[in-house]
Amino acid sequence: MKKLLQLSLLLFIANFSFGQNGKFTELSYKCQDGKERPFIVYTPDGVSQSEKRPLLVYLHGGISSPKLKKDPLAYMKKSKLVKLADEGKLYLLFSYGQKGATWFNDVGTDMVLSEIKTAQQKFNINPNKIFLSGFSDGGSGVFFLSMTKPFPFAGFIAMNGSIAVAQKLGKQKLYPENTNHIPMYIINTTKDILYPLNQIEPTIDYLKKYNKNITFKTPKGNHDMGYLKTEQANLLNFINENTKPVLTNGIILGNKHSKHRNQMVKKYTNRYFTAE
Repeated sequence: MKKLLQLSLLLFIANFSFGQNGKFTELSYKCQDGKERPFIVYTPDGVSQSEKRPLLVYLHGGISSPKLKKDPLAYMKKSKLVKLADEGKLYLLFSYGQKGATWFNDVGTDMVLSEIKTAQQKFNINPNKIFLSGFSDGGSGVFFLSMTKPFPFAGFIAMNGSIAVAQKLGKQKLYPENTNHIPMYIINTTKDILYPLNQIEPTIDYLKKYNKNITFKTPKGNHDMGYLKTEQANLLNFINENTKPVLTNGIILGNKHSKHRNQMVKKYTNRYFTAE
């Protein structure tokens, strides 16, 4: 009886800690540098393969580390985003980068977009409801991709990120016009020791000049995601209410040679995602 109670307690703790009953599918992608890197897709319990569901992609912080996350599966299971995926009945993809394959270089960005394409082939993902999220370096990576390769996405969720960091680590000029009014949900905390709010706010104000669909939240906190429980309902509303905009000739790529715009749009749409 005592052992049974102990087992029940352990099961309760495991359930409480990770809060999911769905399935984690461990996959990998061979990157442009020849290295195989993992990514994981979480499918919430109750999601039917007959129904197309949204996909939330997550980019982690600490991307300059020379090593990958020691245990990618354990890292994902501990994330509060799993609970968000459960609540919203949406697929969740965790990408794993490192120095040499960051959210700001060709190896890393190709990896992320290719992982999304692979996930679309394996799961019944709604191609018009793919959202990119990230925290810290991952949040900065969201800004980078929103201004360089925005085409696959219905929206962007940048948490405790920095446009200035994206500019510096990407080593190329970023054009806010490229976000093309794709909705963005941006969160930066009031006491962030890495990215002080008084340095972040002017960059968001500047971005708002070029994107009318920006929600900017400034909850209390340091450089952490302690606000996620409070923001969960808002984030799910953001995902439910937004759909990928139709690509048009009006997409601004920050390139003076407008005759190349259509070719660039076609290149990325054909290579990285399946349109419906």
